Amino acid sequence: MIYSVATENDVGFPKCQERFEILPEFYEQVAECPECSVEFVIKPPGTPSYQAAVPAKAVRASDSSKKKLNPMVIRPAAAIVLLLVILIIVIALK
Repeated sequence: MIYSVATENDVGFPKCQERFEILPEFYEQVAECPECSVEFVIKPPGTPSYQAAVPAKAVRASDSSKKKLNPMVIRPAAAIVLLLVILIIVIALK
């Protein structure tokens, strides 16, 4: 759930940026914006700014999509390609 950090006397709604007066007893409570109907938690002054958390599934998916190349496979493959290039050059020069 998203949250908005209150100042000493008001809170800004995260989506529409409207500002409304807030009393300290509403800190840590879920509120719904009367303008845009988005629900959020009212955090007390001094709370760090909101940072979106990356869902665990998204992290795992991105990790699997970024496969690291194994040097044990790359080196022999590069050597084979180099030998083929040299062989082609030698054959072409004859």
